[in-house]
Amino acid sequence: GECVQTSANEIVELEISGMNCSHCSGSVERALGEIPGVTKVQVFLDEGRAVVEGGNLEKDVLIAAVVSLGFRAQI
Repeated sequence: GECVQTSANEIVELEISGMNCSHCSGSVERALGEIPGVTKVQVFLDEGRAVVEGGNLEKDVLIAAVVSLGFRAQI
């Protein structure tokens, strides 16, 4: 079942550098997807960016999750 949130959906776009394979983008996708409030993650390997959807997103937390994997990230 779909979990419908009443809070408005936010979309945060991250620029990520250092992803050079689908394994990297998969790790990023998993890490971002585990963050509370995140409902959807799309990682675009070729463009070096990730689009995160959810509610009450904390940009610092999103960036930290990517940085902890060894990549560089910025909004």
